[in-house]
This record gives sequence, structure tokens and C-alpha cells, in this order.
Amino acid sequence: MKKKYYWVAGIVTVLILVSGWLIFTSYPSVSITTTEMKVERIVYPDISKGIWLKININNNKFTLLNYEIVDGYPDYLSGSYPFVARIFSYDGKLLGEYGFGDPRIIQAEQGYTGPTWLDNVNFTLILPYFNNSKNINIYSATKLMLSVDISELK
Repeated sequence: MKKKYYWVAGIVTVLILVSGWLIFTSYPSVSITTTEMKVERIVYPDISKGIWLKININNNKFTLLNYEIVDGYPDYLSGSYPFVARIFSYDGKLLGEYGFGDPRIIQAEQGYTGPTWLDNVNFTLILPYFNNSKNINIYSATKLMLSVDISELK
């Protein structure tokens, strides 16, 4: 006996001729539907550049002293920090978030008897450079301490 197979408009139909009888067996075909999926491009920093910020903290007030593009930037470790710098794009998307310690705290060797806190301190912060970065916001917990427009650095 011969077996014949036919494919018909989305339904698999198998015709089997057995001892003169024609047997129809149908199976529903698999239909695949797609939904619209929004795909966002992942933005990576330019590893050859960094943004160098010189900042002053005086009586809890942050002031930008200077900023420029420099070669490279340091690696940042994850964890909990008292301050966080967030880099935003022109359309307001968060490009990167980098925590850092409080520069007013003096780290010293055991037995140090000098001050452990400075009310007025200058410090530098080097952050990754993104080609589409517009501004950097520095936060203490949820409070905005400093906002820097870096759109002119290209």
C-alpha cells in the first residue's frame, strides 16, 4: 500500500489508503504571532575617555570648580556609597550611575590624632565619558547636590 501526504492551507492532512478505506487525519498547524517589541540600543562609555570634575564641598554645598575630558577612567565597584553621580543623555535617559565615598572624611592610620572630618574640601571625580551625555547629577541619598551640563564637551 502507498501512503500519500498532502499539505493544505495551514492544516496538516494525512490521507492513508488502508485496505480500500480512505482515512483522514487532521492536525491543526502551528500559528506564530508576533508582538511589537521595543528594542533599545545599549550605550557603552567610550573607554578611551573620561570626564574629570574638580568639585568643592563647603558646609554641605557642592560647587563645580572645573571639568574637562581626560584619557580613560577608573573602574567603579558596586556597593553602597554616600554619594552617587548619574550621567544622563540628551533625551533624559540614565547612561550610568557611579557611587563614591565622602571626600570630607579623613582616612588615616591607626593612632592618628588629627581631625577626622573637613567642612571645606576640594576633590576630583573621574567618570566614564558617553558620546551622547548631556549632564551629570550628583546626589546625596535622594537630594540633588550638584548638576553639571557637560554638553559642550565633545
